[in-house]
Amino acid sequence: MLNPTFQYSESRFNKVFTIDYQLTDHARVRCQQRGINKNLILAAITFGKQIYKQGFTYYYVTKKCLPSHRLQSMKRSISDLVVLVDEGSHTVVTCYWCHKGMIHLRKKCKSLLISRVA
Repeated sequence: MLNPTFQYSESRFNKVFTIDYQLTDHARVRCQQRGINKNLILAAITFGKQIYKQGFTYYYVTKKCLPSHRLQSMKRSISDLVVLVDEGSHTVVTCYWCHKGMIHLRKKCKSLLISRVA
């Protein structure tokens, strides 16, 4: 992943919406370690289920999320992918594989808890 930015385009209402996403340094390192490329991240953002928790958007991809006519070769490789995105700054914070992803994401707290030592 040489370039940490990529674009997501979507056409609705006869207009094209484009969002430039950036990868954080943490996300770039984790993607390289876990074998996740930009095409998989873009497919997760496009077709994944959105879950809003802790001030972030989680995109979770299952085999059922993907359309049958597209991405047949990707179904096996993209299943159980979770992409964590900060929509305010359009940055991908991290991405990881999670076999029990929906259960894992449902159990997360609604707000991000930061422990502070007084």
